[in-house]
Amino acid sequence: MGRRKKGYKGPEGLIKMRNSRNWYAKKTINGKTLFRSTRTADLLQAQRILHSLMTELLKEFELHTVNRILGRSVCLSEIITRYLHEVSPSKSGSGRNDINSSKPVLVFFGESKIDGITIQDIYKYLDWRKNSISLQTGHMISGATVNREKSFLSKIFKFAIRCGYINENPVTGVEGYSERRRERYITDDEFDNILNAMSSDNKDMFLSLYHTSVRTGRIYNLEWHQIDIENRIITFVNTNPNKRVPEKLYINDTLLDILSRRKRARRTLTPHVFYKPTLKPFSEFDALKIWKAACEKVEVQDCTPRDIRHKALTDMGIAGFDLSRVGHVAGHSDPRTTKRYTHFSAAETKEPLQALVKRKKEMANGKV
Repeated sequence: MGRRKKGYKGPEGLIKMRNSRNWYAKKTINGKTLFRSTRTADLLQAQRILHSLMTELLKEFELHTVNRILGRSVCLSEIITRYLHEVSPSKSGSGRNDINSSKPVLVFFGESKIDGITIQDIYKYLDWRKNSISLQTGHMISGATVNREKSFLSKIFKFAIRCGYINENPVTGVEGYSERRRERYITDDEFDNILNAMSSDNKDMFLSLYHTSVRTGRIYNLEWHQIDIENRIITFVNTNPNKRVPEKLYINDTLLDILSRRKRARRTLTPHVFYKPTLKPFSEFDALKIWKAACEKVEVQDCTPRDIRHKALTDMGIAGFDLSRVGHVAGHSDPRTTKRYTHFSAAETKEPLQALVKRKKEMANGKV
């Protein structure tokens, strides 16, 4: 290119970038400078594209301004605060609750307006979160954790729709990450060795997990008012209307012995059945430390307290109960979920397959 003539003025809002023939749009909207390629080297066509672009940006900006004036546009953080207070006031120490799911969401989106978050922003959040490192474990954040946070975001946007701030949920249709299926099954010997490596109080807690097959938090936070020893019933509050969790479970003989003994030895006013020296219930992290320490003593690897539930449901299946009955105890609304929880070994296929041999022999002998 030659020297520009005196008095030359470039086209407003359009610039040329180094190593590119195309015109680029440059404009500042709401304090943000935007650079976007028009994908054409023709000046007239680039100016028409710039005009269309600015029209769309101004429409969007005016819409956000009107929403803020009418009080219809608020920060995502405000909606999350309202949701946690009004809909999900969980104070559980468990890692799986809405309070913990909200923390990385607030870090990423900050003070973003609820009506300005797009589906592309949701994907950017998921990618950012999947590449993050957990401060507790030092490992990459798992796909299951990211999917739970995506579910939490979806609930937030549904709540915002109900409150009248937006009309669409940008999380709808967003694909989650594949989750690694848990294949670990604790053998009877491993389970006995782990329990024998811990104190009697902690042993009672993990045995109660096995003999109820409920989710871990329900036993960690179990209170005496939920237990009717005379009628042998434990009552649980169904906190999620979407899950078919039994509100009442039968107390079997082993669990009856544990609860009766602990009730006779009760010397404190704490309402919890299992508690720390501070009289507070165990959190997921507290129980995991106890379990991991016992596993290290007996050299059992790749095992967590949640695997106790998998073992209990698998053992029910081995005992001959069908998936529907096992799923009812587990609180599964879909039999396929129960199937994922049950882990059968090759030994469990021996009798059904041997029955085929027996049947062929009977047919050969004319007995069938």
